[in-house]
Amino acid sequence: MLAIISTMDPNNRLFAKDYVKPRLDVRGNELFAGNEQKIPDPNNFFTGLPLAKKSNKRSISFLDAKMKQAIQIRKMEQ
Repeated sequence: MLAIISTMDPNNRLFAKDYVKPRLDVRGNELFAGNEQKIPDPNNFFTGLPLAKKSNKRSISFLDAKMKQAIQIRKMEQ
């Protein structure tokens, strides 16, 4: 599908190198990323690249199933 769309409109902003999906607030309005801190880029190495997305990595747990269940029960009691 993307190949078909790209041949129909190759200049669409979705196919730009620096395209980032716009962030939306609760009401569906587009949020602009203007308050982000930037690092020095003297050779323009980072120019034109999209910002990294947050990762959904989970932490490693070394607890056995009984210990996890005991912790979960304790949290539910609180």
